[in-house]
Amino acid sequence: DSAYSYTISCGSQSVSYVYDEDTTALYSESERRLASAAFDPGKTPEPVPAQTPTPTPEPTTEPEIPGSTIETAIPLALGDTAIVSITGPDYDAIHFAFTPEEDGYYIFTSTAPQSGYAFGSVFQTNDEFYNEFQAEIGEGYSVNLYLTGGETYYLKSGAADMSEDVSYQVTVEKENEEIKPLYAYAHQQHNYANPGEEVTFVVDVSADERSELTYRWMKGYEDIPGSGNQDTFTITAGNENVTYICEVTDQFGNMSRASFYVRIKNGLDVRSAGGQSDYYVSEGEEVTLGVLIYADDMEGITTKWYQDSLAMEGMDNKTEITVTVNEHHDYTCWVTDKFGNVKTPVFNTYVENHLDVQREQDENLSVSQGEQVTLSIAVTADDTSDLQFRWYRVTDTFEDLEDVTGPSLTEEINSYRSYYCTVEDKYGNSKELWWSVEIENQLEASAAGGQTELYVNAGQTVDLEVVASAADMDG
Repeated sequence: DSAYSYTISCGSQSVSYVYDEDTTALYSESERRLASAAFDPGKTPEPVPAQTPTPTPEPTTEPEIPGSTIETAIPLALGDTAIVSITGPDYDAIHFAFTPEEDGYYIFTSTAPQSGYAFGSVFQTNDEFYNEFQAEIGEGYSVNLYLTGGETYYLKSGAADMSEDVSYQVTVEKENEEIKPLYAYAHQQHNYANPGEEVTFVVDVSADERSELTYRWMKGYEDIPGSGNQDTFTITAGNENVTYICEVTDQFGNMSRASFYVRIKNGLDVRSAGGQSDYYVSEGEEVTLGVLIYADDMEGITTKWYQDSLAMEGMDNKTEITVTVNEHHDYTCWVTDKFGNVKTPVFNTYVENHLDVQREQDENLSVSQGEQVTLSIAVTADDTSDLQFRWYRVTDTFEDLEDVTGPSLTEEINSYRSYYCTVEDKYGNSKELWWSVEIENQLEASAAGGQTELYVNAGQTVDLEVVASAADMDG
């Protein structure tokens, strides 16, 4: 028998479809008409002619089944239960369309047929893959997914059964209890080992107590065969530094990764050859920057120099360089051993200009509301030309006062705030100053009765009262 049938009931609506592959004809013209209109809001099924219908010509394509594609997906409302019954030797899963009104977690659930299992997948409006799931034999599925309000999601739900008759129910409900976020942490992120030494990684997880966790271990971003679904993993250190990743997921679609770094022990240490990292010299003076390198195995050690994070040409594999100082620069020497261990000492060179800045007011000021306050800076330096001043106002935000470019600022004060100014000379040397300005309101507060320490019996109720006074008590 090559005939098969679908019956789908959802809420107050129901649609049936019967198809015979031998005749490629519908068993019931009225059922076909109902199937084409049942889930098209506002559309009335075509009337069935009273007379005996004439033989239907053989169609060139199989009639489309409601729910067989995303385009014909059956609307599934929150709290609805869709009952699906399928009889026949060959069938596919049914598509349902669900549009949540608000963001949140939603639970898609399906019962299992008598001798099979349920499976499904969820797609977004643009057909982009979102999630898929499959239950164990004899079980249905229940999957909790975070959905965005107003977006349409398509649930393609089906069931596999050893018999030709399949029946299952699909529902969607909102998860009222908030799902705790999933976080995975490396119990010990940096691991130092000798070649051939075993290292065990342990993942610590913070997750919802209902979470069913799955662990996926990777070397870099490539899966490790045989690593297993477990929160620990042991490796044998090789001859190079390697990063391992454990990806942890739960049934709600959350994912978090923990990284583990295996560093081969080599005792690599790098120090400044001159014993200092900051150099203040006269303009145009030369400075030699050098490093002293120590390691258990010195073979294969390389160096690379950078000026202000840009690689310096011709300076590779040198332990010292000489630079001419005309302005401030920072220099970094990347020292790498053959195992991939890295040390990065940093040097700073400055033109000594003896830059100094001083406030011309107190650091903490108290003023009346609406009063104008002027903040000013006294600057001394060997060369005071081309000084740059940058002022900031700090309230709930950090505001750059771009229009103020000189050594002073005047503003009307109506609320508490702080001010911050950086002064930079033409060589790149800089200094900074802070002020805080509050409204003088003669605010005072004290404990009623003057007693701030109370000794009472266990369980005794105590009333605490404060007395406050101010020039302006409003607010």
